[in-house]
Amino acid sequence: MGKGEVKIKDLIVKEGGKVNHWFTIGQMLDGSPYRVPLIVINGKKPGPKLLVGACVHGDEVLGTEAIKTIAKKISPEELSGIFIGAPIINIAAYMTLARVDKLETPIGDNSMSGLWDSGSAEGSMTERAAAFFREEVLPSVEYYIDIHSSATGSYNSPRAIVAGDFVELDPVVRKRIDEIGVGCNYEVVFKPKSASWKGMYFPPRTFFESRGIAKIVLETGGAPTISDVETIREGIYNIMKQIKMIPGEPHLKNKQTYCSRLIAIRSNTGGIFRFTAQLRDRVKKGQKLGEITDVFDNVVEEIIAPEDGILVKIATTAAVYTGIRLIVLAVP
Repeated sequence: MGKGEVKIKDLIVKEGGKVNHWFTIGQMLDGSPYRVPLIVINGKKPGPKLLVGACVHGDEVLGTEAIKTIAKKISPEELSGIFIGAPIINIAAYMTLARVDKLETPIGDNSMSGLWDSGSAEGSMTERAAAFFREEVLPSVEYYIDIHSSATGSYNSPRAIVAGDFVELDPVVRKRIDEIGVGCNYEVVFKPKSASWKGMYFPPRTFFESRGIAKIVLETGGAPTISDVETIREGIYNIMKQIKMIPGEPHLKNKQTYCSRLIAIRSNTGGIFRFTAQLRDRVKKGQKLGEITDVFDNVVEEIIAPEDGILVKIATTAAVYTGIRLIVLAVP
């Protein structure tokens, strides 16, 4: 490979080049190619190496819109470093607007977000896709912006997620993570204080960080819409300016609150859920957030804040049953 070139599998992008490319990594049911798209922009000037990815969950198309529109505007002449856009990482799930690949069985065992480290190039198609990114794409990057929205039936306010200080990391990686956490300028930044806690609904993962990649998750809105895409675009642009990939200074308009836990508040009954608080509200312990009513409009459960915090996720599905995640509270 020549000086300044980017090589991903069979693709070579020279300095100053900008290429849209499909990578075939398998076949669909009818023998048509299972392929994933990448946008590779190799800047004229040296600088950071950034991957921006979306659609790890196939119905979360918000990031797809953000990546393709940003990449279209980036000029290799103005770019310092390498920008790799992966607008649809989980193509089979995207084809059916589902969280996971429904063609695989058993469904539910193949969420790509949990397969980055264990996905095999000889395993399921989701594993093979994860292995492709792990083995072919990640060696070319130093930073990763992972774009998500809330799952179907719920809605997020803007928040970023970074690795907690309890995780031992290379000091260079930690410094980069802290830098992009500030740079994104989201009002709520989730930085977990430990590996587990009461009310946790997903475990902190540090696969990318353990490989020397400074990772941040940006999320807002709800699948399968592109609602609030402008917040995602602004976060990406801010980070790129913060690490000096593109000209300008990040727009740091928000006062940030770092939160150590995300707590899921679930229903204990079934009925119609009424949300009486508001997304992004700062609430107090014991405050009423909503209620569940039965078919005769009797209140069968009041939803109460277990701690002080910020409301960052709500259920948009009104009909609920026991165990449904109604609200997520970010605890400063």
